[in-house]
Amino acid sequence: MSGQTDTVHGETYTYTLQVCNAGGCNPTITRDSATADKMVDGDAKATAMSVSNKDDSTWNVAWKVDGDASDVEGWKVCWSDFAWTIAGDMPTQCTDAGAATGTDVSADIMKPGGATKKYHFTAVPYDDKGNMKNDVSMTDITLTIDNTQVDPCEVDPDSEGCQTIGTDGAEGSEVPTWTWGVIVGLVVVSFVAGAFILSRGGGGEGDKDWDY
Repeated sequence: MSGQTDTVHGETYTYTLQVCNAGGCNPTITRDSATADKMVDGDAKATAMSVSNKDDSTWNVAWKVDGDASDVEGWKVCWSDFAWTIAGDMPTQCTDAGAATGTDVSADIMKPGGATKKYHFTAVPYDDKGNMKNDVSMTDITLTIDNTQVDPCEVDPDSEGCQTIGTDGAEGSEVPTWTWGVIVGLVVVSFVAGAFILSRGGGGEGDKDWDY
């Protein structure tokens, strides 16, 4: 029997156990009872909710607890990039904010990556059985992603590799070390190419067919 689908919240159910066979039933009967718990009791609710930038990678979501929170084990902040006006449409992306202490509660949420976008938030209580309330979105904030690429030569134009040979800025400066590697490489390539051209001259006979 499923406590979540086959019972009514708050109802007490009594069960009996008696061993029986073809010869009859044992007179000993065992009984026990349990009360169905399918939701968070009380009317605890998040109010006066706000969200702000804590730092470059974190939001801080804050709210006040209103109502009877005696059955509340903790709170979860649920959020998404869309707004919802029906509690049942609440997103499943939630961050556990832990137990509430007093009426002022807050939680830190890691910012997602991606494009610039508006995000919507709500906070809902849960009990020690894992039951959780739903609620509509209550606040929002726009996350701005800066995808601007910074030219390292704009930051440090005097660094090695940022000097342009022949300009005033390069006068008096030493030749970058990587330039010597390029020069040596060109010399080696020229030597190999020259040797290949000369080798195409034939086998020592007078009439040589040169290939240039």
